Amino acid sequence: MKLIRKARGNEIQRQQQRVFLCQIPENEGGRNPIVDDLLSMDAGMDCVVSWLEDRENALRQARATTGLHVVELDDEVVLRNELIETQAMVLWVTEALLQSIATKHWPKAYLMAQELRVPILPIASDGNLFPRFTELAGAIHGLATTDTEYRTKLKVQMETFLASDETVKQIQEKAFTSTIFLSYRKKDIEAARRFMKAFHDLAGFESVSIWYDSFLTAGRNFDYEIEESVLKSDAFVLLVTPNLLTKGNYVQTTEYPFARDKGKTIIPVEAVSSNTRTLKKLFRGAGSSVSADNAEALQSVFQDKFSKMQTDMHSEQAYLLGMAYLRGFGVEKDVGRAIKLFSLATDDYSEAAWRAACQLSVIYESGYYLPHVDSEKVLHWKKRVCEICERFYGVEHDNTETAYNNMGYFYSHCGEPSLAIEWYQKALVLSEKIHGVDHRSTAICYDNLGTAYCSLKDSKALAYHTKAFEIFEKLYGINHIDCIQACGGIGSSYLLLEDWEKALLWFHKALSASESTVGTGHPQTAGIYNQIGACYIKKGDFKKGFENHLIALKIKENAYKNIQTSDTALSCNNVAFCYENLGEYDQAVQYYQRAMEIYSLVFGYTSEKSDTLHDSVIRMYTLKGDMEKVFDLLYIHWMTFCMTVGSDHHSAITAFRKLGFLLAREGIVNRADIEHWNNAKLNDSKVKAAILNNVAKINNTAQF
Repeated sequence: MKLIRKARGNEIQRQQQRVFLCQIPENEGGRNPIVDDLLSMDAGMDCVVSWLEDRENALRQARATTGLHVVELDDEVVLRNELIETQAMVLWVTEALLQSIATKHWPKAYLMAQELRVPILPIASDGNLFPRFTELAGAIHGLATTDTEYRTKLKVQMETFLASDETVKQIQEKAFTSTIFLSYRKKDIEAARRFMKAFHDLAGFESVSIWYDSFLTAGRNFDYEIEESVLKSDAFVLLVTPNLLTKGNYVQTTEYPFARDKGKTIIPVEAVSSNTRTLKKLFRGAGSSVSADNAEALQSVFQDKFSKMQTDMHSEQAYLLGMAYLRGFGVEKDVGRAIKLFSLATDDYSEAAWRAACQLSVIYESGYYLPHVDSEKVLHWKKRVCEICERFYGVEHDNTETAYNNMGYFYSHCGEPSLAIEWYQKALVLSEKIHGVDHRSTAICYDNLGTAYCSLKDSKALAYHTKAFEIFEKLYGINHIDCIQACGGIGSSYLLLEDWEKALLWFHKALSASESTVGTGHPQTAGIYNQIGACYIKKGDFKKGFENHLIALKIKENAYKNIQTSDTALSCNNVAFCYENLGEYDQAVQYYQRAMEIYSLVFGYTSEKSDTLHDSVIRMYTLKGDMEKVFDLLYIHWMTFCMTVGSDHHSAITAFRKLGFLLAREGIVNRADIEHWNNAKLNDSKVKAAILNNVAKINNTAQF
């Protein structure tokens, strides 16, 4: 494999921001449009896009296309270094990728990016792929190229991961107090990173930029750029390792002599124990080296030879330095240091403090940079954003309204609708003052309130959803996604009031608009059929409930094709429930069985959802009077749990209790009888085959 890089122009600048495009070989044909989008002026940002490709294709493209840079990928070290320096990974999601990861065959680059905590943005060839992707990979926010606002949303996402041109300019002008040039052998990149962290841990040197060759590219003439960077630097750090002391290398023949002849301050730092005599012979005039592991000695040397130290730091500089460390611009990427600097920047009430608090909220909420979401810190920083907005911008400002809405979203996602309502109400009052009563922002506030009241099963939901719909319809007309969602909200509100006819009226209005906008075969349309089916079931009309749930299932099957999703399983369950209530147990058991198989594939056989569906299957066979089948299913269920999670696990114990209840009913009540029955069952080749099949199914299921 080879690593390919592409930028907007023909030259790739060192330390330029990067995006890594992760794909599987089957999808290489769809790569170029994504690369073009990422590099475009309107949707993307100024960056370098890199990806992996087989050797022949890489060389063929390099000959045919200007601006491509090909690097030999001789081992995982090159890929790891590329990802360490990468600001974000774009994962190209296709049907082929989903089929691959369903059998635990994830792209190597993706797994490595997860390990390194590289932010990942999934971009799907079709939005219908996301339900299954979410089940396999977790709830990672993504984009679909089929989305009508795809390019607009892509730009917003790229601005989340990359520093904008304006931010980069401000970092260059205001963040750094000085710059050092780090000279090292390319194979010593890990030692170079350790030194950079140790250097920035020194008191007073966080604001010093370090220029280093972050692309690790051999065979290209960067002499002019290197000379220019050396001239701009305030000191030249020579990273000493045994690799540096091999005679005739580039550092010895070019970089060091140029820096020495230009009178630059030379500071040798020993990263790996090396021969002192050889160092003095090859690098005449460099002086004695200081150990990179001796913080006290490092501090003393740099204080002595490096005059420009940071004595104090204002809010704007702290924020810009935080951005530099978060994005890896001018310094090594260091999320922990970025958090510390952002926190420092929030001590006052200013635009920089607001931006820093927003960044901290995103860091703790997104899960991009840290191992897990920290809800307490998310709440803390969202509240701090509100405080800064109120003091700096005033209580009647767009940013303050946005901050209030974000608080509402946070509490909604935490399952606290009452607290969400308090913040949505504050946002609504502001929106009406700032934008007026007929603005989209105001309608969104009404819709948010309606959803929160629905969660509380409060009849107030109807008035808020109705108001939102009236504004959306006035602004956009009925055939708009905002209007369609508001129609659904009104229908759900009438369900709360048990006014089935009005609920159906609004659901059908939403259905008509959805079919006119996204079509009859779209999962969004299927979702509305689900709502209609649920309404009929609430009404007690299981026949019409069945008809609508079956339509929803057919749409999903066609949209998702061979990709099994929990959304499809949900529709199977709905159809089965209708069959059960219509007394058609043979059909019901088929759909319950299918729903259980999908849930087992998606979440694992031992998952709670699979277990619940298993109970439904048992219930159907019991109603049919097929007790032999019930025994076999319960026994297989119990033994599968025993073989996967252990007989002492609560799931296995619960499964045995269900089995034991039936055994007791059949008169097999004492331990000896149960053991005898168990041994007899184990000798049943069909039962043993079924157990082994379930175990194999579990082992082949991707459970994330």
